[in-house]
Amino acid sequence: MSQDFLARGMAAAQRRDLASTQAGQGAALIGTEDGRTVTACLADLKGALTLKAFGARGDGTTSDHAALLSLSNRSDTIIVPPGNYLIDNSTLRQINYFRGKLICSPGVTFTFTDKSQRGLHFYGGSPKLSGLRLTTRDVPLGRELNAPMLCIDEASDVVIDDLEIVRSAGAGALFRLCSGFQGTNIRIRNTLADGMDFFNSSKVALTNFLSENTGDDGLAFLSYTSLAQSYDIVARNIIVKNSDTRGISVVGPERVIIDGFTVESTRGTGVIVYQDTANGLRQPGNVKISNGIIKDAGQRLVSGTYSGNRYGIEIANCGDADFLNIHIENCAATGFVSSNTQPSVLTSRNVRVKTSGDKGFLVSVPGGGAWHHDGCETIDTQGHGFNSTVAVGGIMTFGTRIVRQAAMAGGGNGVNNRAISDSIGGAVAGRSTVIIDNQAANTGYVYYNDGNGNGSVGDFDFTTSSGYYIFQQNANNIAVQGIRRSKRSNQITQVSGSIALSGTRGEQDYFTTAALTGALDIVLPTFGLWHNAEFSLSRFDTSGSYAVTFKSGSTTIAAIEAGGNPAKMVVRYDSVNNLWRKAGRYDL
Repeated sequence: MSQDFLARGMAAAQRRDLASTQAGQGAALIGTEDGRTVTACLADLKGALTLKAFGARGDGTTSDHAALLSLSNRSDTIIVPPGNYLIDNSTLRQINYFRGKLICSPGVTFTFTDKSQRGLHFYGGSPKLSGLRLTTRDVPLGRELNAPMLCIDEASDVVIDDLEIVRSAGAGALFRLCSGFQGTNIRIRNTLADGMDFFNSSKVALTNFLSENTGDDGLAFLSYTSLAQSYDIVARNIIVKNSDTRGISVVGPERVIIDGFTVESTRGTGVIVYQDTANGLRQPGNVKISNGIIKDAGQRLVSGTYSGNRYGIEIANCGDADFLNIHIENCAATGFVSSNTQPSVLTSRNVRVKTSGDKGFLVSVPGGGAWHHDGCETIDTQGHGFNSTVAVGGIMTFGTRIVRQAAMAGGGNGVNNRAISDSIGGAVAGRSTVIIDNQAANTGYVYYNDGNGNGSVGDFDFTTSSGYYIFQQNANNIAVQGIRRSKRSNQITQVSGSIALSGTRGEQDYFTTAALTGALDIVLPTFGLWHNAEFSLSRFDTSGSYAVTFKSGSTTIAAIEAGGNPAKMVVRYDSVNNLWRKAGRYDL
C-alpha cells in the first residue's frame, strides 16, 4: 500500500470529521486566534446581547457612557460591535457587580472625553473582558494619580484578554483588592503614571504583558499595611520599555514569581524588591525572579534628570529572594545591590553584570542572614566586580564567581580599585574565584579581604596581562585554599591570615617580598579532604626581607628564612597520619 494512498485516506477522514456536526467534531476541531475552538466561541455568543441593545451607538460623536453603566449587576455575555464608542467620563461613575463577559469585536475602541478623569471603572463582581481598546480623545498634559484608564476594585476571578491602552493621565490599569486575576496579551503605552498596578491583589496570573513609555513604573505589585496582604503572584513574559522610574517593582507581596522578562531603558532601577516603610508598604518575601534581561537601567534621561537609585537590580529589606539566569547590561550604577538589614536568605545564580557605571555586585548580609551565589559574573565594571560585607552572624557561600576587567575607573591599589573586596565578620564558604584582567593599567588589588569571620574563600585563578597585582588578606581565620597564576611576574601582599598557594595547579609564581608588610604566615587548611594535596611557595628575593612560614594550626611545618636567598618550599599532606609535612626546600 503506497504512502500516497494512505495520505489521501487520512485527508478524507479529516474532511469527514470537520464536516460532521456530532459532538467533539466539526466546529470543535477548528481553532481560533485566541486559542479556543469555534464551538467555545459559539457558546459565548449563544444568548449574548450587544452593547447597542443598551443604547450604545459607537459613532464616535454620541456618548455611550450610559450604555456601559447599564452593565451593573448583570451576568450576560455582552458583544460590542465594531465602532468608536465615545465615553463622556467627566462625571465619575462605575459599573457595579458585573459578573458577565464583555467581548469586543475587532475594530472596537472606547475613547474617553475627559483626559484628567478615570476611564472604565468596575467595582465588585467578576468581570471578564476581551478585546478592549481604551484611549483618550485628547493627549493628557498633566499627571493625575487618581485617573487610571482601567480600574477594577474588589472583584474576584477577573479575566482580561487582549487589552490595549494608549494614553492615560494616570496609570494604564489599576487593580485594587482583587482576588483571582488572569490576564493575557496586555499592552499599555504612553501613560503619565505606572503602566499597570496591583494594589493588595492576590492570586494573580499575568502572561504576555508589554508596557512602553510610562511616566512611572512599568509594572508594580504593591501591598499596603493598611489593607489585606497580597500573595501568590505569577508574571511571565513581561516586557517593560522606557519607564520614567523603575521597570518592575515588587513592594510588599508574598510569594511572587516573575519568569521571563525584559526591562529596557529606565530612569531609575530596573527591577526592585523592597519594603517602602515611608509610604506604608509591607516587607516582600519568597520572591523568585528568573530568566530576564535588564538593559540601560538608570540611563533614561527625562527633563534633564534621572530618578532615585539607578541600579540593575535593587533589594532592600525584603524576605527570602531568589534571582536566576539574569543578564544586566549597561546600567548607570551598580548592577546588583542588596542592602538588607533584616535576616533573610538571598540567592543569585547565573546573574551576569556587564558594563556597569559602578560595581558589579554590592551585597550586605546582616546578622542571621545569608547570601548564596553561584555562576555570577561581572564584565567591564567601573568599580569593584564583587563587594560584599557579611556581618557577625551572617553567612556567604558561593560556587564560582568570575570577574573580567574590574575597576576600570582607574588602576592602582586604591580602595576603589579592586576586582573583589570582601569584609567578612560572619562565616564564608566559597569554592572558586576566577579573575581576568587584560587592561593596559590593570585593576591593582585583585583581591582584598578583611574581617574577623571564619571559613574559606576557596581557590583563585588569576590572569593579568600587565602591571602589578596585589592580593591582600587581613582576615586571620579565613582560609584561601589555593592560588593559580598565569604569569611569572608581579607582586603579592599578604598581611595576615590563612593562605595556601598551590604550585601543582599551574605555573609557579614568584612573589617579591618587598611587597610584604610583615612576616608571612601561611596557615594550611585543617579541614576538608586534602589527600595527596601539595602546596608550594616560590619566592625570589632581591634584598633582605621577612620570613615566610608554613603552619598547621600553631605548629610550624616549614619556613623560608628572612634574607636574600631565593627558595622554593613545598609541603604535602600525609593522608595516612592526617597531617601536613615538609616535602622539600629548593634553593634557586
